[in-house]
Amino acid sequence: MWRALLRGSALASVLTLGCARARQLGPIRLQPIVTLGGNGDSTGIATDPRVSALHPGGFRIVIPGPSGATVQPLVYGEDGRLLGELGGGTGPGDQFGAPLFARFGPGDSIWVFDGDARALVFDANRRFVRAIALPVSPWDAVVLPDDRLVVTSANADQPLPVEYLDATGRVIHAIGAGDSSAAAIRSPRWIVRGADGTIWTMPAQFRWRLEHWDTAGAALGALDRTPAWFPAYAVVAPTTRQQAPQPTVQGAWFDTRGHLWVLGRAAGKRWSSGLGTTAGPPIDIVILDPDKAFDTEFEVLDVGSNRLIASAEFDRSYVSVVEPGVVVRTEQTGAGWRRAQLVRVTLDSSADR
Repeated sequence: MWRALLRGSALASVLTLGCARARQLGPIRLQPIVTLGGNGDSTGIATDPRVSALHPGGFRIVIPGPSGATVQPLVYGEDGRLLGELGGGTGPGDQFGAPLFARFGPGDSIWVFDGDARALVFDANRRFVRAIALPVSPWDAVVLPDDRLVVTSANADQPLPVEYLDATGRVIHAIGAGDSSAAAIRSPRWIVRGADGTIWTMPAQFRWRLEHWDTAGAALGALDRTPAWFPAYAVVAPTTRQQAPQPTVQGAWFDTRGHLWVLGRAAGKRWSSGLGTTAGPPIDIVILDPDKAFDTEFEVLDVGSNRLIASAEFDRSYVSVVEPGVVVRTEQTGAGWRRAQLVRVTLDSSADR
């Protein structure tokens, strides 16, 4: 098995692209695409955002993280310009409560999944169409080509089953309800849809595990690994001066060659330098600089042969998957606003040998 494990601090070469910096790290390379948000926006991003894939209409939906107040999703053009807000309907059940993330569906429809166990659906022109109730508050979701949904629960005490729903939110199948080994991992799941229509899930916490299901609810297999960056743990421990941040899986995707990419995050080498305290009381330890507190881990696997093709570690914090091959990191401006820097991740094809 060929494996590349290259450390960003030792082997990085830095390329200057306008005002952006791209770290090139063979065989896995990162290249900035666009930055969304900043001091010039009429509606600033106040908290760490979730960014959608690029819509065929040339825009992305950006949803600021929870802040205690309801926020409207923002719409940014492909070039980074703020185009406006995405609003709900006029009825009491048509408004955003706690918008979390956006996905796209058939007919280029826009689905915004809400923490109030709902999804608000918009047409390709960003006009509100309907709201549907969900059986769970969503952690992740995939909209299938036939308008059906696959949704995972944000409830860590009941992360399974994964729900396979019709377009109205009615449960068609419960996926993984009878798998005791999977149910023992009390962590919400990320969802990746395979090219053959089957469903792959990964717990965000506790241990590295890849689960494979068909849409009828049957388990097709699982892969457990113990990479050095992700030692298993049994209890979620808050970060303190003595307790380093625990590793997590931040998302995954399949590329066009059928390889699985995993985005992970673990404590940085100087993680404690990224910590600070709140003004209090009470005085709490908080992460002030994620780039110091965390390292980012990328892995590329051939799931058919269980072969690790490549892995790389970067000393910046990339927090989520935007679309296959694109991840995002959050920057903070001097005025306190957040900006989302989108970065393309590629693998040197000569590395797969």
